[in-house]
Amino acid sequence: MIHENNLEKFGGKAVNLARLHSAGVSVPTGFSISSDCFSEFLRGIDHSDEILRRLESTSDVEEIMECAASLERLGSSREMPAKTKESIVEAFSRLSERVGEHDTGYAIRSSANIEDGQHISFAGQAESYLCVNGAENVVESVRRTWQSAISPRAVLYLRSMNVPLNRVKMGVIVQEMVDADVSGVMFTANIVTNDPCQIIIESTWGLGEPLVSGKVIPDTYVLDKNPLRVLQRTLGTKAVVASIAARNQQQGVVLQETPPDKQSTLTLNDVNLLKVAQMGMSVEKILGGPQDIEWCIRDSQLIVLQARPVTTMQQSSYRDKG
Repeated sequence: MIHENNLEKFGGKAVNLARLHSAGVSVPTGFSISSDCFSEFLRGIDHSDEILRRLESTSDVEEIMECAASLERLGSSREMPAKTKESIVEAFSRLSERVGEHDTGYAIRSSANIEDGQHISFAGQAESYLCVNGAENVVESVRRTWQSAISPRAVLYLRSMNVPLNRVKMGVIVQEMVDADVSGVMFTANIVTNDPCQIIIESTWGLGEPLVSGKVIPDTYVLDKNPLRVLQRTLGTKAVVASIAARNQQQGVVLQETPPDKQSTLTLNDVNLLKVAQMGMSVEKILGGPQDIEWCIRDSQLIVLQARPVTTMQQSSYRDKG
């Protein structure tokens, strides 16, 4: 069982999901891999100590990029430690037994100790992998997630935030993929107007990958919290829809053109829209502040995929209005 004080061991994303699960919020079935495994992986990369020392001692951008590229290149040939691989395979076997036979696969997501925090977000710096099938592919996706955490992009981001790479503890979450009818993101504060009394919800058909990667213009809704009411609905084009590929296809997620009737239809009716908003306010209360939430609906069930604190709100404004 993951507890709130396990941030360093399992990362912000895993801790937040565990807190929500304990509070009765629906989240995908899955398991977490300790950041200790990432540290062992990093130690096993040839010359990693020397490269890390160079990284921390230089402010030259070219040298930083050179060190990061070397670390990523050497990490690409680093095999998964045998004991770690065995533990992941065992945990995956237990998860597969729990969720039963299906073709949707699994999502592999990073969960760093500096990720999804109150003052810094590592979101988007490490890779996620969707619709992964089979124990060997899950193991390889975990290894690639670790490798992406030491990429030049991630290293530059950390330097911009004055965070040493050796301070990063990278946990990983393995979750059952949810074959969603509708997916979306929600900010439980209006990040455009800096108003904590409003909610912004974006949604699209199918899986949420096109939305979070900016490939579609989603439907957008603005709501007041108290009393809960809809202020604005904006129809998005939703030009493409993402779905889970068949198991025998290599690509986990496929994009197709959205049928015209669905492009011209809002993805959330009033009942589901208020249901999503009420869930958002519950998550905000559980986690103690405005949240950036990824969610989906499958067969009328509302599921939280991940939640992280909103880091763009001015705290003084939140205190004044909260």
